[in-house]
Amino acid sequence: MSNVDANDHFSELNVFQMILLNVLMLEFRILEFVKATDFYANVSIPYRILLTMSMTIAYVEEKKVKVKLIEKLLEFNKITRKIERYDRTY
Repeated sequence: MSNVDANDHFSELNVFQMILLNVLMLEFRILEFVKATDFYANVSIPYRILLTMSMTIAYVEEKKVKVKLIEKLLEFNKITRKIERYDRTY
């Protein structure tokens, strides 16, 4: 593994940003472009991280929705059992 010079990385990102200002691309298309052109090797690392983060966030949000649904179902079952016990006593 080699060290990446911060100035090289910064200048590469600036050049890449100027190119992207002229073109409208989705994130995964940008990553494909970066992979196809070997010139922007330093740019692929942050893009991979950003794409992974967005996918991770979407996954977590989906799981949170499922957990909330399960919590609501458990609460509903709890209330239903209380009502059934109440009906049996009267």
